[in-house]
Amino acid sequence: MVFQSSVFESRQKIDGFHLGDLEVKAGQSCKVDGFVFGSITIRAGAKVKVDGFVFGNVINLGGEFAINGFVLGRRIYAEPEDDGLRVINPNPSLPKSKWPVSIIRRITRK
Repeated sequence: MVFQSSVFESRQKIDGFHLGDLEVKAGQSCKVDGFVFGSITIRAGAKVKVDGFVFGNVINLGGEFAINGFVLGRRIYAEPEDDGLRVINPNPSLPKSKWPVSIIRRITRK
């Protein structure tokens, strides 16, 4: 159980839940078996797998993200460019919600 923001620079596995923001750097991997209460930032080249739930935003800056559960928050995808980052909105035609949190549910079946 972790109670603060964490920056992972090696292979990590979290059993249970993580409280606080989570950042995974390039070339590293993180597997969560449980819950994340906070945002996840995934750098380019990083891998994150969550078997459970994320209560916060998922900011993917070019890494791999897989979830078997759901995200209660926003998924933000960005691609690196020469002058910085370009944010990709997968559904630009959808109206913006009045609520600050949207539910995105994705269930992976084997």
